[in-house]
Amino acid sequence: MGTELVAIMIIAVLLLLLFAGVPVFASLCLASVLGLYLLRGPEGLSSVPNIFYGKLSHFVLVAVPLFILMGEILFYTGIGEDLYNFGSKWLHRVPGGLAMGTVVASTIFGAMCGVSVAGAATIGSFAIPEMLKRGYDKRLASGCVAASGALAL
Repeated sequence: MGTELVAIMIIAVLLLLLFAGVPVFASLCLASVLGLYLLRGPEGLSSVPNIFYGKLSHFVLVAVPLFILMGEILFYTGIGEDLYNFGSKWLHRVPGGLAMGTVVASTIFGAMCGVSVAGAATIGSFAIPEMLKRGYDKRLASGCVAASGALAL
């Protein structure tokens, strides 16, 4: 079977699974395993555990859960709320000041860690609830965090 045909089949299976309501991670996993089976046969399936372990053994990935934990600590201890109170007092005259403060905080955090997913998760875990508490639209709050999370690249 040609690689072009296998690629079309994988995309079709992926879209079918996604439209059927299967979670994204499971759809991607099943489509990938199907592709390995179609391209390499049954012996291709024996490489699945090695692929998973190889991707999880990178030490860089340890930082992501720790940054998420740091964001949760900032949220539950109230430090994030204190930072936002300071920011709202400092930027209260500027329309959208809190959103701008979120972008600045995400920029600073991105400069420190350099991981956009970790930056968005950390800042978002306490920024979005505080922005919603202060009357921001949910779409604006989440969009602000998502867009400013890319600054960590």
